[in-house]
Amino acid sequence: MDKPFIWERENVHQVLPSGCMIWMGAIRRTGYGAVTYKSKRTMPHRVAYMQAHGEAPKGMHVCHRCDVRACINPDHLFLGTAADNARDCVAKGRRPKGAENKCSKLTDSDVWEICRLLQQKTKHQDIGRRFGVSGVTIGNIAKGIVWRHVTTAFRDTMTVTPPAGFIAWPPEVTVPEGGAGTILILLEAVS
Repeated sequence: MDKPFIWERENVHQVLPSGCMIWMGAIRRTGYGAVTYKSKRTMPHRVAYMQAHGEAPKGMHVCHRCDVRACINPDHLFLGTAADNARDCVAKGRRPKGAENKCSKLTDSDVWEICRLLQQKTKHQDIGRRFGVSGVTIGNIAKGIVWRHVTTAFRDTMTVTPPAGFIAWPPEVTVPEGGAGTILILLEAVS
């Protein structure tokens, strides 16, 4: 007799109102389930996909439409490349950005300071050494590839550098949307 599909076994899942079938077996620290299938350790959502749709081609990921890592409902699973999975993660707002990423060496205020140093034409390697990151990371910040939420805010704010002997009011000005318009800056002589 064939073994039942993984989602048909008793006591292995709990069905939520969303239709998610939550794996009730072993769960890894990542939140994904763990199971031995055909003498090999794997993830139960991969087994569920394979039992419902056949083997996943080599190099393909079994992704969750529902974003519930412990879900084994075959209707919630789809195949995608690593790039597809990453795009899906970003599109759904699940990818931590900036300092929310636990591997980040920088904070938002560090990146703001890096933008200021880049504006002053400081070398990428010098900035990188100061903040404990590579010059390539600084280059990616400069290009807006990483930390875009900070670099965009920085570009939308203009810091006024008054002539010697004067102070500017306000010291920072937010550029109107579209970058057009007149900005009035008052200069006051320092006595």
